[in-house]
Amino acid sequence: MRTFYGVGPMPSPTPTPLPNPAGRLVIYGDALASGWQDWSWGATRNLAYTGLVYSGTRAISVTLNAWGALSFYTPSLQTGPYNWLEFYIHGNGTAGRNLWVFFYDATGRERVKLWLEEPRYLEGGVVAADAWRRARIPLADLDAANMTVTQLAIQDRSGARQAPFLLDEIALVPALPP
Repeated sequence: MRTFYGVGPMPSPTPTPLPNPAGRLVIYGDALASGWQDWSWGATRNLAYTGLVYSGTRAISVTLNAWGALSFYTPSLQTGPYNWLEFYIHGNGTAGRNLWVFFYDATGRERVKLWLEEPRYLEGGVVAADAWRRARIPLADLDAANMTVTQLAIQDRSGARQAPFLLDEIALVPALPP
């Protein structure tokens, strides 16, 4: 609560929730969604970064050490209704990233690791230094379609510390209209 020129307590403003297009499963949108936990390793991250956001009021700022990963866990998620993993990434002043994206299945096994910086997965084919770019990766390419998964990871694949970058609006998306 705050006081407005001695009038008395006024409610603090709260952010307006983002619309959730039909069928989308948000993993991160201004905060980690209910049912998800941060299981990152070898990473310095801020899940409430307000310096530069794609949408809403917060994004994720992350710096990965060699082989480190930003990783989110949920006990069980059936991917059947979804066709795509989608998120927005910003280079935060430095272009390019050497990242894998992958899921873990219900047995804890890594599924297919895909290199993010390919034109078919990332707009423009490279993380831009000064712009948000949408990543949209088919779950079939990640070998995570129509199955139960428990964890999503975005991992360094260079074996060296990565420059800080930003992520926002991480979601699973159903089939796109024709």
